[in-house]
This record gives sequence, C-alpha cells and structure tokens, in this order.
Amino acid sequence: PISLVISCVESWPLRDMYPCPLTSRWSSLAAFIPMRMNLFTRRMQKHDFGRMKSCGFGSRVQVVPQPSLVMQQKRLASELDAAPPVQQSLRVGLVGLGAIGSTVADALGDDTKLPHASLAAVLVQSSREVRPKEVPQEVLLTTDVDAFLAADWSVCVEAAGQPWIKQYGERVLTAGRSLLVTSVGAFTDDALYQALISAATRSGGRLLIAAGAMPAMDWMSSAALDQVDEVVVEQRKRPEGWKGTPAEAVTDLEKLTEPFVVFEGVARDAAAKFPKNANIAASLALATVGLDRLAVRLVADPTVSGPTNSITFKGGCGEIAIQVKGKPMSQRTSRVVPFSVVKALKNLSSPVVVGA
Repeated sequence: PISLVISCVESWPLRDMYPCPLTSRWSSLAAFIPMRMNLFTRRMQKHDFGRMKSCGFGSRVQVVPQPSLVMQQKRLASELDAAPPVQQSLRVGLVGLGAIGSTVADALGDDTKLPHASLAAVLVQSSREVRPKEVPQEVLLTTDVDAFLAADWSVCVEAAGQPWIKQYGERVLTAGRSLLVTSVGAFTDDALYQALISAATRSGGRLLIAAGAMPAMDWMSSAALDQVDEVVVEQRKRPEGWKGTPAEAVTDLEKLTEPFVVFEGVARDAAAKFPKNANIAASLALATVGLDRLAVRLVADPTVSGPTNSITFKGGCGEIAIQVKGKPMSQRTSRVVPFSVVKALKNLSSPVVVGA
C-alpha cells in the first residue's frame, strides 16, 4: 500500500547519507507522492483497475484487471432472474366451521381450487369429539382465541357472525394481517367500521369484504365511481328463512300463501334488523352509494324455491337489472356465499387475477 511506502521513506534511517532506494531525491518524492495518490484514489473510485499499470515510483507494477462492481452486480442480478420463482402459499386462519366455514376449509384442501393457499388454523366455538374431515391433522383446531391469533397465518376468514368481528376484528388488523369478512352487516356500526379501517391503515393490514350472494358487484362498484341515480335490491326467501327475525312481528310466516314485504327501507336499517339475512345489501351499499342511500326490500315469499335477489342500478355508466335465483345452503345462506370467499382467496393467492 502507498501508506506503507510513505512510512518506509519517512523512517529511512540513512536518507541523509544514502539516497532512498525508491528515488535519489527525497524532496522530489515528497512532492510526487500526494499527486500520485490523488490519481490512485480517483481510479480506485472508478474501479478501473485495468488502467493502473504503474503506481508512479519509477517501477512498473502489473495489476490484474478485475471486473467492476457494477458488472458484478449485473451478473448477480441476471443469475437471480434466471432462477425459477418460488410461489409462496397463502396461509389462512378460519373462524367458524358451519355451512360457510366447512366449504371454505374443504376448498383449501383442494389443489384444483386453491393451489396457492393452505389452511393453517381453525377457531371453533366448542370442542368436537371427532375431528372434522376437512381439517387435516397438521392444522391447528382450537377453541382458544389467543392460540388461534398466535398461529402462523396471514389472512383471517370470518364465518362466525357479527359478534366475533366486533370483539376480535381489530386485533387481527392491528397485527398487520388481513381480515376477510362475510358478516358484512356488522359495518352498519360506523364506529366499528372506522375503527377497523384505522387499525388496517396503521398496521398495513387489509379489511376485505366478501361479495357473498350479491351478483355483478364488479360492474356496479366500477359504475359507482361515476354518477349514480338509483340502486335498489330486493331479496326474497321462503317464510321459514325469516324465522327468528323481526318479520315474525309483522306477519304470521306459517300461514303465508303469497309474497309479503317484511321490510322496506335503507340498507343500514335492513342489515341492523336482519343481520343474518341482509348482509348482501350491506356489502352492495359499501361498494356503491352507501348504507343510507341503497334502497332495500325484503320479502317472505312461499312461491320461491330458494333465495332470489333482484338488483336495479341506474347511473351515468348505464343501467343494469339482474335477478338471481340461487340455491340455498341453509335457510339463511345462499350456496354461492362460501364460494365467493373461495374466489377471494384465489385472487389473493394466485399469480393471475381475472376481473380485478
């Protein structure tokens, strides 16, 4: 190193009697070294080792050319690009193992439906003597909320009802995880909705709202970015599908022989009064005109074979009128609801998303 050369020259014991072996004139060398060091430093900074053929002390030095740092970085990057990409599996935590949860758990074990997602943990309300067939042995099955929240998963699927969201939804989002909600009626509570949004914003988590049984959500949510004149949704179910709801206070459900309107108003009131029957209205409202503008009509109809949803949307992008005659999974749940969750998980985990 040049610093060592300078040190040797300065400490040469007989420099007044004998010339320094590196040069015969100490004064010339003392003036010469700083100049050559500056050149050396500039070339070092440029990593131009190939041009440094001499260090400037009268003797030639052979320096082996080396690739520049930039070239090494480019080569490393090309090697990384050439390596096959690794698709990470989306790990899912599932809350609830009823009609919706069981179907979602079954799909997570099917590589043809969700090849890039896997079930990591399941939270149930009460312990079971026999382990459900859709929950593999390696998957955590627990009634302990803390154990569930401590498990290794990144997306929580809620299929347990509004109370669970109100009690634990913020904990999920505060941890930076995503929460996929099926009980959308919980968001008629503005304070809860804003608290979850704030938690997701602070932590980087995401609050995901399932489309459920609501058709054409993609078209209407896009059209809602333009002028919207009217959005109306009518939901018809057989009378037994309204049992245990405020509908029992306005009519005798068992004696109905023709359609009867059990509720007519805005989505906020519909979802609050009929939480297990009007989630689709709440999800459409949040995606379009809001809970206080979406018009909702709920009908007990003994003439239908299953849940029937009719939607009318009018606005600047045009008009759409849809009627869907769904197949029931239970008296209060359309068969398509768990598959809307599966579709959402597919979009979250797949390298390709259609209809984004």
